[in-house]
Amino acid sequence: MTAPKPVRHPRSSPSPLDQPYWDGLSVGEVRVQRCETCGARQWYPRPMCSRCYGFQLTWEPIEPHGRIYSFTVTHQRTGFSFDLRNPFVLAVVEFAADVSVRMAGQLIDVPPGEVSIDMPVRGVVAPASTDDDAPAALQFRWEA
Repeated sequence: MTAPKPVRHPRSSPSPLDQPYWDGLSVGEVRVQRCETCGARQWYPRPMCSRCYGFQLTWEPIEPHGRIYSFTVTHQRTGFSFDLRNPFVLAVVEFAADVSVRMAGQLIDVPPGEVSIDMPVRGVVAPASTDDDAPAALQFRWEA
């Protein structure tokens, strides 16, 4: 009998457009785009500013804490290590540093029945559990 393979997080597949985000996670930073023309921050990555349509975008760190804007409880099995926490909460978090930035991530260490809109949370980088330990995703924890 052979030992079962360890369950791993799904591996990200960065594109040239979002590679700076993944590079930031690998050093413990959450990075978003900022328009040099109008100053707007944006998430998800795009080739132009969603506010002024400028093309001068840079990447900058942002403090990954804020409040739950929306959430859902997931019961469906995925075949990945997320199943170890089934059911789990997927939350959309509005960042305190800029309310126009909202990111989705798994909410950890909070029972699904105790999650509420406006709950304060902080982002943490989840390891990928892959051979090269690349970051897998941004997760959130309740911030008391």
